[in-house]
Amino acid sequence: MVIDLRVNNSILLPYKPRKLVVGEEGAMRLNQDWLRCVVFLCVDRDNKLGGVERVPVATAFLVRVTDSEDKSISWKYLVTARHVIERRSERDIDDKVHVRVNLTDGGYDDYLTSRSDWLTHNNADVALIDFAPPKESLSKIDHLTIQLEMFVDKDYGYSGKPLPDDGSIRIWVHLGDEVFFVGLFTQHTGKSRNLPIVRFGHISALPREPIVLPEWGGMGDLKQLAWLVECKSWGGHSGSPAFWTQGMPVLDQHGMWDIRYIPVFLGLVSGHFDVPKELKTTGEYSQYLGKIEAEINAGIAFVTPAEAIRQLLMREDLLEERQRRKKKIQAQGPKGTLDMGQIGEKGITKEQFLDDLRKVSRKWPSPEKESS
Repeated sequence: MVIDLRVNNSILLPYKPRKLVVGEEGAMRLNQDWLRCVVFLCVDRDNKLGGVERVPVATAFLVRVTDSEDKSISWKYLVTARHVIERRSERDIDDKVHVRVNLTDGGYDDYLTSRSDWLTHNNADVALIDFAPPKESLSKIDHLTIQLEMFVDKDYGYSGKPLPDDGSIRIWVHLGDEVFFVGLFTQHTGKSRNLPIVRFGHISALPREPIVLPEWGGMGDLKQLAWLVECKSWGGHSGSPAFWTQGMPVLDQHGMWDIRYIPVFLGLVSGHFDVPKELKTTGEYSQYLGKIEAEINAGIAFVTPAEAIRQLLMREDLLEERQRRKKKIQAQGPKGTLDMGQIGEKGITKEQFLDDLRKVSRKWPSPEKESS
């Protein structure tokens, strides 16, 4: 693998990741904080015993949109797959969706939304709603948000932090790049709090031609672009945030050059492909059973691109609503600022980045000169 960086449409290939020594692990490792970027969506269902139970059925995540003029103002949205909102089970007792969030002091809390309050993309599997839990529980919610600046762009590239602030350097998604997504595993959801899991995979195909998402909610089939990812999706992962990881050369604490993986938001998980498989039958009555088929998970998930979420967030009605809320906030007067920084808050200049790149290129031979 070679890092593909482009400056003014010129491709730089100065850096080759170091080889691992015998016994050294090369698998991706994630900080536990990544589990905090998701919540579970639950519905009340008939449990077939005459009672009602609340069941986690899908995943959602939080996106923060920061005002372009006043960086102290931002808005949070809860995002999931459109089919999660529009498709209902016959066992659902109402049209409510309960958002289950973890709390900082342990346990979880559920707050209510109505399916009719969610906004949906006309041509993509995306739905969102204002993140508006009860005020009394807002400060207790244990969560992280995905910044809009973390999104892969419409050309399937990325130029956000920690790359230069002027956007002069971009990295691109390639076939085989690593992907992970965080979401609900319906067989083990957690009893006292949400327990999301992480699945890992690789880019199998870029969004070149629309794929057909099956009919739901009487809306008919939906055709949309999607990433294909070699990674088994499962019921409950719908709406999970998917992240693409790209290696970048950085100096570690010992002054040695190494690769740091930057997770970039790729999109949301919409589903997976099934392959029909004919089952074999045995026994004296097998001849009477006829042909029996089962759907087998093909191991290829499809991910709705981040650009579709950006499009919905930037829809005219949402832009106008944010402007109205901004004016209301500004009318309240200035507020104090906490003296607290954030990781990754400060970017680097193009000159600093290229200087670092030149340093690291001296430590590694080019691919052409490497001996076999």
